[in-house]
Amino acid sequence: MSTQTVLYQSDHLRAVVFGPMSGRLIVTFDHWSRGKTDFGTSQHARFWAKNDVSQLSVKTKRNDWFVNPDTGQLEEVLRKAVENFDHVNALGFSMGAYGALRLSKALGADHMVLVSPQFSVWADHAPDSQWWKRYEGALGPVDGALKDHGRASQQGDLIFDPFDPEDAYHARLCLHCFPSLTPVPLPFAGHPAHQAMSESGQFRPFQKAAMAKTSMRGHILTKFKTIRRTSDRYQQNLARYLKARRARGETEKGHPVR
Repeated sequence: MSTQTVLYQSDHLRAVVFGPMSGRLIVTFDHWSRGKTDFGTSQHARFWAKNDVSQLSVKTKRNDWFVNPDTGQLEEVLRKAVENFDHVNALGFSMGAYGALRLSKALGADHMVLVSPQFSVWADHAPDSQWWKRYEGALGPVDGALKDHGRASQQGDLIFDPFDPEDAYHARLCLHCFPSLTPVPLPFAGHPAHQAMSESGQFRPFQKAAMAKTSMRGHILTKFKTIRRTSDRYQQNLARYLKARRARGETEKGHPVR
């Protein structure tokens, strides 16, 4: 069993390291869940443990996108903790991917894999987004601004569904703010954009990509192509898109799209 070290815990945030406090580190983040009121359980994921990679699990108690009165204190703890490691990487999904970018200055990660991140949940920064409806925190856009708090030179893979309007919108904003990120579009993958592959038994490519030193765009795209025909989620999202396009054609043209 891996050793467990609690680096930080408050009423809002928890940071726990599994494994030794040296060597390689992967930072993972909590994700949005309906009715979230606690941290849930934390454990050293088998893939990281098997590969002798320490895991820093960062969790938030509520759906506040890691932006709360304790965020500043957590940043100080993380900044000191990562100094003990030779290589630091990160993996986050949706709210967790935003959290990785929000804390990117403190982490100084060599590489991140960010799956369907939000650029903001405040209308000041993302006026065309609906994610603000799910934000359950009390702080405002100044505290959450990635342009001010994020590490502009951060490298990594930004994975998104270009046919999901919210995914595509936030990906554009993130790539503008973090130009060193590599876009990895997975059409009709859903939100978060790992779902079609994960449901087809292909979650490991995201874990491998998260530990890479450079972009794994080609590897992820190749794996995605292998599951498209057999993925129910992919087929459903594609069918929904085609149906909507036909409906728009009937409305705009006055006759069915053929």
